[in-house]
Amino acid sequence: MYVNHVTLRQTLLKHYDPLVIPTKTGSGTVSVTMTMYIQNVQRFDESAHTLSSIVTWDIYWTDSHLSWNKTEYDGVNSIYMKASTVWIPDIFITNAVEDQRLQQEDDILQVWSSGEVMWIPMRKLDTVCELNVQAYPFDTQKCHIELEGWIHDIYNIMLKPEGKGYSFSYYTPNSAWELKSVSIFSYNKTAARVGYSRLRWTIILERRWPYHMLIVFFPVLVVMILNMMSIIIPDDCGEKLGYSVNLFLTLIVCLSFISGIMPSTSENIPYISILVSYQVFTSSLVVACSCLVAYLNKIGERNDTFGNRFLYRLCCLRYDDRNHNVKMYLLLGQRLNRITALFCIFTNCIALVIYFCFALTHVH
Repeated sequence: MYVNHVTLRQTLLKHYDPLVIPTKTGSGTVSVTMTMYIQNVQRFDESAHTLSSIVTWDIYWTDSHLSWNKTEYDGVNSIYMKASTVWIPDIFITNAVEDQRLQQEDDILQVWSSGEVMWIPMRKLDTVCELNVQAYPFDTQKCHIELEGWIHDIYNIMLKPEGKGYSFSYYTPNSAWELKSVSIFSYNKTAARVGYSRLRWTIILERRWPYHMLIVFFPVLVVMILNMMSIIIPDDCGEKLGYSVNLFLTLIVCLSFISGIMPSTSENIPYISILVSYQVFTSSLVVACSCLVAYLNKIGERNDTFGNRFLYRLCCLRYDDRNHNVKMYLLLGQRLNRITALFCIFTNCIALVIYFCFALTHVH
């Protein structure tokens, strides 16, 4: 049996040229059918806009120069050959970050007596994926894996899906992303007036959001509540201003953290970034109010007519020179606190409702 395999291989390759199209005439179109198996989604680099995955393809075509009568070789029905010794379709992964060529020299092909050739390449891919994290952490991403015949045009090779063109038979679930669906689209791309066959697999991934709600949204929500609670701290408490400033700095850190894990883009700004930015604004109002109230508590006996009139009008109070005293300044501070509290509570509640309305519309 071993001798038959060796003899058969030598006979098939004796006058074989791997650069010639494997048809009887050496010209024409070779139909290449493909099925993609997604084995694992390893990593989604949101900053670099890349998807790392492990993918396997079942690729079939017929080589008329690699057929034989198996009865002449003691029933040998198939043999194995190195990819470098026979014709193989020059397929490129057009949206790969690097190493776009699908073929590798050490790939092994299986050849049947009918001339059918099977090639099963397995690759770790880093493909470009345009992200839309506007609804983070409830976002869904659409990524593509595109294959194209590179040197040979549509008159030499035609890429076609085998059946539906994909399978989840070997898929291992990812802890961060859920694979929702895969679809395939076959089309021709024209370049320099020459058409090239393409296959595009579209992969829909949905983020598993509970973890991100716990480590990102929940801390932001707690800081929002604490920020509103700072309004009820007594004005004569010396730690009120320091408390407000600490919350303001905490929100700045939260915003920096979110910016670090999100891609840098001005097209689709995440709703949660807008929410935290607004919290930074309201927190700055609370800090300003705390500073102003502390100032009012210190100038009760100062007679600054212009400044007094301005502050009273700002808080909708009537200014009376005859009743200008410490109690009036305390009343002014209380009114400032009340206005700031109502503004923060009302606008924060509206901001939360708007965020969830927009974000949850992206949940399937």
